[in-house]
Amino acid sequence: MMATIGIINTSLVTIAVNEIISSLITKTDASSDQLVGIEIDASSHTLTKKVLNEKSKTTPQNQEIAQLRYSSIDENNQTAIAEQIDQYDALLIITEKDDIFEAFEQKNKVMYIQTSMFNDIEGSDHSVGFDSALNALTTNILQIKDTAVSMIYQNPRLFCIQIPGTAKNQLLYDTALAVDGTVMIDEHDEIAYEQLRSSILSKYEQGITYSFVLTNHSVDPSIIEQKLNRIVELDFKHVQFDEAQCMGPYPTAVDKILARKITNTITDWCQQTNTSSRLLIKEDQAIVTTASSAS
Repeated sequence: MMATIGIINTSLVTIAVNEIISSLITKTDASSDQLVGIEIDASSHTLTKKVLNEKSKTTPQNQEIAQLRYSSIDENNQTAIAEQIDQYDALLIITEKDDIFEAFEQKNKVMYIQTSMFNDIEGSDHSVGFDSALNALTTNILQIKDTAVSMIYQNPRLFCIQIPGTAKNQLLYDTALAVDGTVMIDEHDEIAYEQLRSSILSKYEQGITYSFVLTNHSVDPSIIEQKLNRIVELDFKHVQFDEAQCMGPYPTAVDKILARKITNTITDWCQQTNTSSRLLIKEDQAIVTTASSAS
């Protein structure tokens, strides 16, 4: 019996969203199920529905396109939106946060699929989008390194790399590790400045004329520059990456594999489970847990 599955995207981690939806399309087309994308107008809260299938994945010029636009849902508008949503065999909601939309669960069983470039999903070992973001950032920073190596300056060069986010997370620390950089999460930590100064000068003595310090949007790079200039002569350069630059043109193999594991688990859940659920990654497997509102 053909199932009709609705899907809403409330996540801005586009590379993860596109990969999950692409994998779902392949799966639903093969099983003759129907995947219906639901987009919500931000001002009027009216819905637009469209069938997602292999034909919808590309333009006539065979170029891949985004399958489902971002929709904003919050406590203030979820009831009005939920009233307009049809009854489906299952409703999938791709999120960035641990949102629970109880109004949607009154009519449909809901699967919450959380994505994150920061790998900070509570209860999950890994998040779709993290590996692609880590790879894109590392590639972009190493391109800066290639330029730095080719140029000679009188003083050491310090590149202050500012990435998205306002909290400690694995993306910040793993990116720093990948590019041999130093993490700065408190621009007022005097001990951290002394350690950074020693690292810069040590590298310079070895003939490495550049260094990277990585931070996020909770830190003011101008303060880092001012404090460092008091204790060491250097050429300071601030480089900021936004979320779009963290996505990269293609998902990594790790994220593609995770998306397929998620799709397989969703297929089983649609057929076997009658309660709203949340999907997590544990021990390299996509597992289903009970959504908070249903517990």
